Amino acid sequence: MKALVNMGWIAASIWATASAAAEIAPTTEYNAFAALGTRTYLSPMSSYTFADSGRQTESGFGGSLSFGRLIGDRLLGEISGQYQVYRRESDDRSMKMSTLTANGLFFPTANPGYALIGVGYGDVRSHPGNDAGYGTALFNLGAGYLWKPAASQDVVVRLQGLWRLDAHNDRRTGDSIGNGRKAFNDIVVSVGLLIPLGSTPRLAAPAPEPVVVMPVDTGEPAPSVEPPAPPVCRSPEPGQAADLAGCATGDLIVLRGVNFNFDSAMLTPTATTTLDGVAESLQRLPSLRFEVGGHTDAIGSDAYNDDLSKRRAQTVADHLQSQGITGDRMRTHGYGAAHPIADNATDEGRELNRRVELKIIEADTTTSSASSSYTDPAVVDVDAMSSTPDTDATIDSPR
Repeated sequence: MKALVNMGWIAASIWATASAAAEIAPTTEYNAFAALGTRTYLSPMSSYTFADSGRQTESGFGGSLSFGRLIGDRLLGEISGQYQVYRRESDDRSMKMSTLTANGLFFPTANPGYALIGVGYGDVRSHPGNDAGYGTALFNLGAGYLWKPAASQDVVVRLQGLWRLDAHNDRRTGDSIGNGRKAFNDIVVSVGLLIPLGSTPRLAAPAPEPVVVMPVDTGEPAPSVEPPAPPVCRSPEPGQAADLAGCATGDLIVLRGVNFNFDSAMLTPTATTTLDGVAESLQRLPSLRFEVGGHTDAIGSDAYNDDLSKRRAQTVADHLQSQGITGDRMRTHGYGAAHPIADNATDEGRELNRRVELKIIEADTTTSSASSSYTDPAVVDVDAMSSTPDTDATIDSPR
């Protein structure tokens, strides 16, 4: 019963803190795995521990410092150290607990909520006094939420609650430390910051506008001026801003530079930079709807490649949503190795076949009818696509 009450405290504390923060400043949706990329982060937090009654101590405040990074699809791995002081109820003595745990933070969706599981070691000492204390195995299970104020560039607020099992399993601790209990169940509620280290690569600044020189009026008729050519739908080069204004329904755009870590659907920093530019272009075309298509090379089974291409397409869609592109404008599809654009017998060909594409479903000005079947991407910028290998191909998946 007490465990249920304490879990209620966790939910209420996180809800109250998030509600208070929302009143202070507006927020933006935060996608941890898209925002962090391959960067390491630090996370200092203050905590309040609801101590197990078997400890015969009061509940109290503590603190922790964690560091970690993205280690898989939607998974952060971190090492966390915590220090906690428990004051005894019967006298002026206290118990000092130092812990070191390895935690995994899993994000089920692109939303900023996560589940936590971890294991570690704790050292408990009585002070002052002659008690030897004890070492113990620890198990953590909890949940948390990342809240990003709109004014923040990179730092986010972290709210977390967890149940901690102190499995010392040592009756020799006796009344002096553990009241003969084999294990303690503590509830820890924390609030702090998550601070990414290093900077995310940004798109190069656009070229300055050309200087326009006004002609001198000589009284002669002005020469005829050809109207500007309509914008051309073409695949953006890595590191260059994307412009989809000239794309019509049915056009297919290869997103060069959108690569993934080895045998994974996790984006590289260069990929997130390219997608940020694509998102900026899509925001200028609010009526444009599109499909995100994932492709692999021919290495591996068809079933594996189909699944990998689906996960990669979904990762790209999740990142675009984190940049403000609504989900009702897009759909995802994994094509596996079914539609190569180059020879899978060569390394260069496989590099070109490992790709993500945008297919325009509905454009501002319809020049061709959309099709539910796959369209050859050669209709868009085929020369550049076939002659320019992916600059990040060395870190791309072999599939």
